[in-house]
Amino acid sequence: MIARMRRLWWLGALALVGCGSADPYCGLPADATGRLIAYCGSPREEPVCNEPGQEAHYEMGATGLVLVGGQRASCGIDDEIVCPVGTVGEAFCITDPEL
Repeated sequence: MIARMRRLWWLGALALVGCGSADPYCGLPADATGRLIAYCGSPREEPVCNEPGQEAHYEMGATGLVLVGGQRASCGIDDEIVCPVGTVGEAFCITDPEL
């Protein structure tokens, strides 16, 4: 029971951090490498960065929905959102229609 309450508290804290902002942020939980995970304000959103001359969006491919025109953002060593090498602009959140 205590573990469940603690988990709910962390989820609530993460939701409050992301509320009111469309910008992605780094938050708990850390993955196996010890880095924080990139989040958006809604569980249906995903942090992405645009590829040069394109805009990140989802399209239906042979294997299902695929991210096209961009790449997923992540958290860097300094726990700030970073875009992959070769992308342009700042990271932003888009709705993942599969979630």
